[in-house]
Amino acid sequence: MDCEKISSRYSSDNQLTNRESEILQLIADGKTNKEIANFLQLSRKTVETHRLNIMKKLDVHSGIELIKTALRMG
Repeated sequence: MDCEKISSRYSSDNQLTNRESEILQLIADGKTNKEIANFLQLSRKTVETHRLNIMKKLDVHSGIELIKTALRMG
C-alpha cells in the first residue's frame, strides 16, 4: 500500500499525516497495535491514539471497517 496514495485522497481538512498513513498501512497488513508500536518504537497508547485519529478522519467506526477502507484505498 502506498502511503502517499492514501494521504492524497483527503482534503487538507482531514488529510492523514505521514505517521497516520504509515500506521494505516501496517493495520492493513494485519499488524496489531502492539506489533506496530514495537516496529515503530512507539508506545501502544500512541499507536491507539493515531488509530483513533485515523478512524475519525476516515469516518469509520470499527477496526474491521478501518481495515476494509485501508485495503480499498491501497
